[in-house]
Amino acid sequence: MKISVVIACLDEVNALGEQLEALSRQTWDDWEVIIADNGSTDGTQELARSFADRLNITVLDASQEPGAGYARNAGADAATGDALLFPDADDIVADDWLQHMGHALSEHDFVASRLEFERLNPDWVYHSRGRPQEKALARYPYGDFFPHGFGTSLGVKKTLHDAIGGFNVAFIRGQDMAYCWRIQEAGTPLVYVPEAVVHYRFRHELSTIYNQARRYAQGNMLIYRSYLERHKIEDNVPLPPKPRLDLKKLAYLILRYPRIRDQIERGSWTWHIGWELGIITGAWRYRILPF
Repeated sequence: MKISVVIACLDEVNALGEQLEALSRQTWDDWEVIIADNGSTDGTQELARSFADRLNITVLDASQEPGAGYARNAGADAATGDALLFPDADDIVADDWLQHMGHALSEHDFVASRLEFERLNPDWVYHSRGRPQEKALARYPYGDFFPHGFGTSLGVKKTLHDAIGGFNVAFIRGQDMAYCWRIQEAGTPLVYVPEAVVHYRFRHELSTIYNQARRYAQGNMLIYRSYLERHKIEDNVPLPPKPRLDLKKLAYLILRYPRIRDQIERGSWTWHIGWELGIITGAWRYRILPF
């Protein structure tokens, strides 16, 4: 089985080198790396090409539309492998990651690796954010629905990726969750592969932590809206629980702010306030009552 490792990039010259170094230490009989560049201007493409002596690497112009989903789809279209992996440019895969993912994909059609958080993040960051997908697949925060994996952790047979039309580029945030749901809707389970490890990098600045939380919450609202519209047309479409504004939590966060004691609490507060405000703005934007 040939494997195509597809990395979506946009101005990742400061991080991509570590990921490519890690990939150069992988072992698998037949595989390739595709850099799907979404419009970098910082030398990302040149850095990627400098690894041509160590990797079977192709640098692809995937800048026709913005977004990681578009870049991943473009890379998948160009891939010659039987299976696809989608590690992020700013994470680092463990040295035996490809071997474990390859063996898993030899037995299953859709898999997700384990995430590890200590290597690439300050203590206060991973303590404030928690450790999703460290011991099991990620779960939807609003109730029981299909599990999912972070995009950087996913591996899938190319025929399955093509059958569902790839990542939905209408979802700027939460594409990976929606992708996982759509594949499982079609009847293919997502299998957790704890032996395959991706060292995951959180955002480290409070402003980017806030913005990411707000946008992901808005993304959840948009994904719910898309399911709601499909469910109205097709009764057999499963409907996920509605994302809801937690008024008690919002009030607690507002009252808690003056008593924040350390960086861990500040990071956690920033993420959660961003999420609740994202639910509010997402509800307004997509016309969904958040209760």
